[in-house]
Amino acid sequence: MQRTHQYRGFVATVEVELLPAVIVADPVVASGGFLVKVGVRHPPSGRELPPTLLPRAGERPFATEAEALMAGLSFAQRLIENALEQP
Repeated sequence: MQRTHQYRGFVATVEVELLPAVIVADPVVASGGFLVKVGVRHPPSGRELPPTLLPRAGERPFATEAEALMAGLSFAQRLIENALEQP
C-alpha cells in the first residue's frame, strides 16, 4: 500500500510492505509484520531526501498496517521539519 501526503510544501510518500512469517528456530516462530519505506521531496526546488526504511535494523516490524502508515507519516513529518530548520 502506498500513501502520498502534502506537508509544508513537501510531498511525503509512505509505502508499506508485508513481511511474511519466518521460522527462526524450531519451535520458535518470528511473526511477520510490516515494513515502511518513506520518501520526501520538495517539488518547487527539486530537492529530494534519501528514502528511509522503517523500522531500523534490529527493531521489530510493525504489527499492523495502520501502525506502519502512522509511523511512516510521523517520520516523514520529522524529516521535513528537520529539513526546514537547516539553512
